[in-house]
Amino acid sequence: MEAKQEKSPFSEVLNSIVSNLQGQRLADVFRFISFIPGETYGPHRHIRIDMNYVKKGTCMMHIGRETVNFHEVK
Repeated sequence: MEAKQEKSPFSEVLNSIVSNLQGQRLADVFRFISFIPGETYGPHRHIRIDMNYVKKGTCMMHIGRETVNFHEVK
């Protein structure tokens, strides 16, 4: 018997975005953004998928009711 995997709100949002963008370009030219410690970037939306990379320190993103933590790889 297969174990049933529950979908998180984040994965549901991501699946919705991807299905709405089928046949369209999913990414644009990237840009580097630096933040000072404690800085926040308010709620916003994108037409395309946002990919993030933490070069130094940590980052916390709130996606729907879920929080995702990013950190540099040492």
